[in-house]
Amino acid sequence: MERTNRLEGMLVCAKKTLFFFFLCLIAFAESHVYVNPNVYIGYNNVTFLFQNNNTPLWFTQIEIWEDRIRYNKTDICITPPAFIYVYDYPDIFNFACCYNTWVANYTSCNTTDQQIKYYYDTNNCFFPNNLPVDNGTTVSCNYCSESIYPTYGECLDNSTQSIDYVDLNQLTCCDATNIPSDCSIRTYPYNTTTYQGCNSTNANIGLANCRKNPEISNRIREDCVVEIPEQYKNDNYKCFSIVKEKDTGEIVQVNPDQNRTNPVWENREFFTPLYSTINFYYTAENLEPEKEYLVRVECSSPERIIYSEYTIERSYENLSWIFYRIRWLIGNAQYIIGGIVLFAVIISALLLIKKIVS
Repeated sequence: MERTNRLEGMLVCAKKTLFFFFLCLIAFAESHVYVNPNVYIGYNNVTFLFQNNNTPLWFTQIEIWEDRIRYNKTDICITPPAFIYVYDYPDIFNFACCYNTWVANYTSCNTTDQQIKYYYDTNNCFFPNNLPVDNGTTVSCNYCSESIYPTYGECLDNSTQSIDYVDLNQLTCCDATNIPSDCSIRTYPYNTTTYQGCNSTNANIGLANCRKNPEISNRIREDCVVEIPEQYKNDNYKCFSIVKEKDTGEIVQVNPDQNRTNPVWENREFFTPLYSTINFYYTAENLEPEKEYLVRVECSSPERIIYSEYTIERSYENLSWIFYRIRWLIGNAQYIIGGIVLFAVIISALLLIKKIVS
């Protein structure tokens, strides 16, 4: 009897051993195993007793997936004493009951202005849950930005200056991406030289309103006018005009000239602009007909010099006045003859009276 009981005990022990061996074999072969509640199972040197508050967890409800415990296909998140007799695995409850906190992160922006968005868990939970749906998606970004600056040329005497542009980031940005928003330096106005107005310290204010071929006698002056541009008109100017030979540059005349009495007498040392208008003159003095001269009016202030210059060629004096005088004489001949006769009669009468008196 005792021998029979011993054999039966050994047989039962063998059956249990085979059962647990079979379960472990399935676990290692299939990477998971289903277990009944209240059953000890050795897995990766960890022993669990599954008991859910004395409520059985059915065979199909619990899985072990390589260190993960799932219940009804959901990661278990329950606190003691749901699990009891947990040995050599003190963090089992942290793994099972950790809540993910997802934070977005991005890969480096590439030259197509795109990057990959991904999430990491700041709680570093063993069981990731509810990963955002846009994890691993491609999003837009800005690989680089252009840095365009103007460079200005010297302010010229025509009151303009050149503007050119340089992109400090062209090599590392535009040339690397070839994206239009990064390459404004290749488009107008940045890809060409443009011009803008400026306030020159030596400015040409344009041509004066004056005849290029004056017909003036030696006793007549030529009056001219020039307008001061808006950006220059508020300075206190002192102006004068000069005339010089175009070929040699020799100065032949300066106005106003206090030392000259003929044909213009002056008591002032310079011309003063009236509002934005400069009234000046030059004379026929020392100007030979059919010879080119350069007339220049120049005004100076503490801030700048403005000027206007142009070429003239004095013409021979127009003798049309003789024709008009002859026409006048013809038209008034009767009055002229009558006057002469009357004058002669008066002279004759005076002579007669003087003779009688004598």
